[in-house]
Amino acid sequence: MKKQLLTLIFASLISISLGSEKESVRDPFWPVGYQPPPLPGQEPPAVEPEPVKVEPEKPKPPPPKPVTSDDWKVARKLLKVNGYAVGQRQGGETERTTSVVIINLKHYNTGEKIKLTHDSIDFVWRVGAIENNTVELIQESAVRAEDGKKVAE
Repeated sequence: MKKQLLTLIFASLISISLGSEKESVRDPFWPVGYQPPPLPGQEPPAVEPEPVKVEPEKPKPPPPKPVTSDDWKVARKLLKVNGYAVGQRQGGETERTTSVVIINLKHYNTGEKIKLTHDSIDFVWRVGAIENNTVELIQESAVRAEDGKKVAE
């Protein structure tokens, strides 16, 4: 009788301990971080709040140097005029002439913009008049890129 009672108690203790292990196993269909509500008579698990990380403020980098006229002159020397082309359209009531300049092996019409990056500065010129194998390049803008990043596209 004592052996049967001990066996019964031992079996119930094993089932209780196995039952608590089964409850601690995470259901694979629960969302990540989901905690099931506590069973009646069971205390909810203590959740420690994560400490708030306070990052020190990074010092601001010094402002970029302004673009000087010398920077413009150096960049302008990098623009090589490769040639000019003039096209005429005849017929009809109007006669139309189109001039094109070829700079750094790319063709540009009057009013188009030329972009060039040199020494971490993005320069932009606008093509002015194209006449008698000369071209007028009008300075539009120059922006110094921060940390060597390209600004203009």
